[in-house]
Amino acid sequence: MRVQYSIDNNLDHLRACVYGYWTPGKESEEIIRFLAKLADASRKLGVNRILAVIDIPGRIHIWDAHKVANSPESYGWDRSFRLALVFTHEERFESNLFSERLAVSHGYMVKVFRDESSAKAWLLESDTAYNS
Repeated sequence: MRVQYSIDNNLDHLRACVYGYWTPGKESEEIIRFLAKLADASRKLGVNRILAVIDIPGRIHIWDAHKVANSPESYGWDRSFRLALVFTHEERFESNLFSERLAVSHGYMVKVFRDESSAKAWLLESDTAYNS
């Protein structure tokens, strides 16, 4: 994996930063491995709100998006987690809208954003306001 990331505990949420490039042909596996690490950190720290800033260019192939978002429970994701994904590259943001819709249709709280302030506001609002 040519991707680097950090995960920081901000008490009321985890904040992860990801940058670099996914290995061609292994993108979905590497994304799943990263999300599994986030799920594990969330569980260990008792924090269910996660903000991930993704600074990786390029589009995600629809098949990779499907593999990642179709069954998050297979890599430790829990429906109590609330995930705000910030994509710094427009093409990556647009290609992840499908992933958001698929995950939400399976009952997960996931939303993609272009800016961190909007993502954090959504992430920290009450769970009852999720659908807004």
